[in-house]
Amino acid sequence: MKKNNVLNLTLIAVFTALILIQSYVPQFGYITVIPGLPAITTVVLTVSIAGAVLGPRIGAIIGLIWGVIALIMAYTQPGSPVSLLLFQNPFIAIVPRILTGLVSGIIVVVLNKVKTNKFISYGAAGLLGALINTLGVITIAAIVFMSNPQALTQYLGNTQGSQSLFLILIAVLGMNAVTEAVVSMFVTSIVGRALSKAFGSIK
Repeated sequence: MKKNNVLNLTLIAVFTALILIQSYVPQFGYITVIPGLPAITTVVLTVSIAGAVLGPRIGAIIGLIWGVIALIMAYTQPGSPVSLLLFQNPFIAIVPRILTGLVSGIIVVVLNKVKTNKFISYGAAGLLGALINTLGVITIAAIVFMSNPQALTQYLGNTQGSQSLFLILIAVLGMNAVTEAVVSMFVTSIVGRALSKAFGSIK
């Protein structure tokens, strides 16, 4: 038990270091495609892999760490006006990231119980983890800005205010979501299988 606890702390430190590098090295963890709009994030891969390989508890912890780092970045060096508006809110910055690691871990646990192929189970974890992150951001942002959608929609290219904020966010973030989910599915399945034999026993 003590050995596992030390290993858990070590792995949390390693994943935290990876997230810090991805967060602060330009065009590494956050890839800007259209200036002014939210970047495609590769950090979700790290969190999904952590949850899939190390289990939902550690996945949630790694997600929490990512969320706190994202919150700090929104105040110190936001990548875009939209990122500033969204991720300065702790609920938007943190809750979807916790859910990413948690859901990725739960998916693998559930699929392993029904003897699903590891390539499929880790791929599903990566796919759903990335989608949960984007959907969580969209849903919470729509709720937070419900009373004053213009504060956000003007930065999303909608000046009419005739469409619902939820649909606008889906339209703006949808391409990011698809890209992140597909990449996360393949990377998590490949890396997850490689790491599962080494770390599967500490879940």
